[in-house]
Amino acid sequence: MGCLIIFFRKSTLPVYIAAVALCLLLIFVGLASPEYLISAFNPVTTNILGLGFCYLILFVDKNDNA
Repeated sequence: MGCLIIFFRKSTLPVYIAAVALCLLLIFVGLASPEYLISAFNPVTTNILGLGFCYLILFVDKNDNA
């Protein structure tokens, strides 16, 4: 997914796909193995970081096009 975001810089579709995938993966972990949500370097912290990067990419892209 990261390579798609890098290689298709003009399109925001890979960023949206990555954001949706991160949300779905977090929900899946919460349903399948909720004990991992409280461990060190848990999916919550890593997925929030990834979602933050997705937001940052979209925010920068919006300001570049304005």
